[in-house]
Amino acid sequence: MAASLQVANTRPSWATALFKVPLPPRNLVLTRKFLAQSINAFFQSAAYYTPIFYIAAFSKTLGYKDTDGANFTALSNACNAIGKVGVGCIADRIGRLDSFFLTTLLSCTSTAGLWVSSTVLGSSDVELGRALFITFTVVYGLFASAYIGLFSPALVELFGISEMPHITGIMYMLQGAAGLMGTPLAGFLVTESTSPGSYLYMAVLVGSFMFISTVSVQWARIELMVERAGGKWQWTWGL
Repeated sequence: MAASLQVANTRPSWATALFKVPLPPRNLVLTRKFLAQSINAFFQSAAYYTPIFYIAAFSKTLGYKDTDGANFTALSNACNAIGKVGVGCIADRIGRLDSFFLTTLLSCTSTAGLWVSSTVLGSSDVELGRALFITFTVVYGLFASAYIGLFSPALVELFGISEMPHITGIMYMLQGAAGLMGTPLAGFLVTESTSPGSYLYMAVLVGSFMFISTVSVQWARIELMVERAGGKWQWTWGL
């Protein structure tokens, strides 16, 4: 009886258990791969939702109607579904981190090469601006969403399954905070919404964030590669 009362008294209350967050070990937090993955999680999430949120609005600057904007959003969502399945199959063949880097790189290049170009050229050549925008919608939809599906498998590859309860919460907290800040900040850069050029700074910001994310993914991959090689530089595929 006394033992059961002692156990009941030492058991934390529901409020304490709710706000008790399992933190990662200090020695893990201080590693370079943890820093690299944290930077990646923050900047990719800050950039990811902005194109999706503004697809319909930007399409109107190219002369499309509201219904067309809704169709572009649907097209992006369809590409999201296809991309997650397709890149998942690719990850099984070439490795989680290699696929992770590939999707981030293609998201970055599609933003810089297609969306930025559409904002610059769309005012003088509407047909070219439309072609670039449609291509961007498809490519970004295929690969940017696949990042979300590969995020947790990449964490397992980097830190191991045993550390997932400690790592996942911190990483998703960074993603959530970045997502809350990224899209409003990008929207602040649009002074007016009647011409494609008004979205130039937004597209450049998203591309810059994606570039930082791409570099940090590769950094995390290199750190893991060196770690598995016993501290030696030895390039390895299939991570």
